[in-house]
Amino acid sequence: MTFASQHERLETLVREGYYDDAVLARYDRAFVFRLFEHAHASGFRFQTFLGAWKFYTSYTLKTFDGKRYLEHFEDRVTMVALTLAQGDETLATQLTDEMLSGRFQPATPTFFKLR
Repeated sequence: MTFASQHERLETLVREGYYDDAVLARYDRAFVFRLFEHAHASGFRFQTFLGAWKFYTSYTLKTFDGKRYLEHFEDRVTMVALTLAQGDETLATQLTDEMLSGRFQPATPTFFKLR
């Protein structure tokens, strides 16, 4: 699924119940947009087909009917980082960088469930 902007994407995902607005409300919205941009600018690429396959079959956010993807890996990482950092912008940025580099990977329930 595509969106015209990151603003539209976040508003839609919150409104439709895919993302928890309480997580995003802990942060200045401008910071949230910058963190998503930072993650997407990282140049992340899956190192293996199996890694990409596992993410898109098991972890990425999909529409409730399961037919469309709503996230890229960078989006999932950013939302998990925002959730775990609980309002701490520095920690959210550090967690995002660590997950994108592969130095830190939250346990499956954390990476899968946090929205």
